[in-house]
Amino acid sequence: MKTVENRFDIAAATWDKHTERAERTRHFAKSIRSALPLNKGVRALELGCGTGNLAIELEDSLGYILGLDSSKEMIKEFLLKISRLGLDDLDAVCADIMSNDLQGDFDLIYSAMALHHMDDIDGVLTRLYSLIAPGGRLLIIDLFCEDGSFHGSNPVPHNGFNPDTLEGWLHGKGFSGIEFTAINSIEKELESGEKRSFPLFMCTATKTQ
Repeated sequence: MKTVENRFDIAAATWDKHTERAERTRHFAKSIRSALPLNKGVRALELGCGTGNLAIELEDSLGYILGLDSSKEMIKEFLLKISRLGLDDLDAVCADIMSNDLQGDFDLIYSAMALHHMDDIDGVLTRLYSLIAPGGRLLIIDLFCEDGSFHGSNPVPHNGFNPDTLEGWLHGKGFSGIEFTAINSIEKELESGEKRSFPLFMCTATKTQ
């Protein structure tokens, strides 16, 4: 985890300079709005919020968003944006999702392109379930299974996910109403120079109790 955190700390200052990320974030926000009935009564947690771009895109559709990320530099950038834009319905904290200091009862927990960076998926899903209020929703955007080319020489714990496997894990934690939707793809030039398209899914699930 330390290597990943250091990599994102280093990348934080220039993270927002990549225009393709901004376009991708807008698409993610549009997909989330189309999948869930968002409103100003919803209290949300974003897992792996980075510099806060997705939360800012969704700010006008939700009542409160807490951004969570393990990179202190990413969170620093997010907090600067919150202050600069005067957004009192957003907040951000540098912490691990497994931290006991994090309080639950979120109506929605969502994550975009973060889950594959997490080692202990079993523990993370258990923790997410505990933080969601009864009737609340979980939404995950991530990569379908790939061969490791997406991250190349910066390996991650999971090279995407098989929907059937992820659905089984979610059912095992107590989630119901699990649905998968193929959304956009990420076009990426690999270290070899080859250009490849990596498809993404959006998964939604409900905590019934």
